[in-house]
Amino acid sequence: MTPGPRLRGPALVFLTYVIWSTTGPFFRCSGLEVASYVGAANTVGIALLLFFYRGRLLRHLAAMRGRHIFWLGACNAANNWAYFAALSLTSIGNAVVPHYAAPVLVALLSPLLLKEWPSERIWIALGLSMAGMLAVGWREMQLGSLQDLMGMALALGSAVAYAGSVILIRDQSRAGVDPIAITVAQSIALWLVALPFMDYGGFTWRSFGVAAAAGAFHLSLGAVIYAVALRRVKAAVAGVMGYTEIVFGLLWGALLFSEAVTGVDTSDFVVPGSSVSGASVASVTGIPV
Repeated sequence: MTPGPRLRGPALVFLTYVIWSTTGPFFRCSGLEVASYVGAANTVGIALLLFFYRGRLLRHLAAMRGRHIFWLGACNAANNWAYFAALSLTSIGNAVVPHYAAPVLVALLSPLLLKEWPSERIWIALGLSMAGMLAVGWREMQLGSLQDLMGMALALGSAVAYAGSVILIRDQSRAGVDPIAITVAQSIALWLVALPFMDYGGFTWRSFGVAAAAGAFHLSLGAVIYAVALRRVKAAVAGVMGYTEIVFGLLWGALLFSEAVTGVDTSDFVVPGSSVSGASVASVTGIPV
């Protein structure tokens, strides 16, 4: 049984976030530093798309405006760099909560930049999701030092870049730009930023294989699906559904590595986790997309 036309776009967005929620397990299993992991994964992901879609890809990239390629790449690179930098400076809670303000920014900016007005359901879903986020993350938030404040500022910067990425992908997708071209355009800058910092001597066959699999799964598959989905789904809907990535990310950590969010036991997680999931379900059942 396949989703009807009205739910097909949201179903693809949901599938993408499930795919991207496995980033943590892939990164953990690779044993690589961030730059090495990102560089290897992007190298393989881009190479696969070039190998299978070279003619189509180059033709559509050439047709894209230079400023669109620049801003897609800049937002993606800034989002990833700022978020990883925030995690290196402060607690997980301090980084995660500001970072996932991105859907709120998407909803606020969509009317201005995309001429798309979020429905009342979107705002309700955002409220539920933020409440769930704060319920999970508040115990981890710390405001004890300048370093914590810098980390939170970087996380908020990553949220702005994340929101910019969603809006740009939606803008290009609904304009009919090829989803594979969008995927490569937004990945090139991050790849170039990572290359100088890679530890080329730190790779083993196993670590490279894990990073390569991540590139194929998250970039060659997940990012393309997301660009296809945003032809049908408004940016604000895609943004609020992003909260499901947190739920699945925590689930993979618990199932694969027996991890839990520090200071939050299973019973504490049920209500906020349900709020996040419920908000995303609400966003795809009854919202015009």
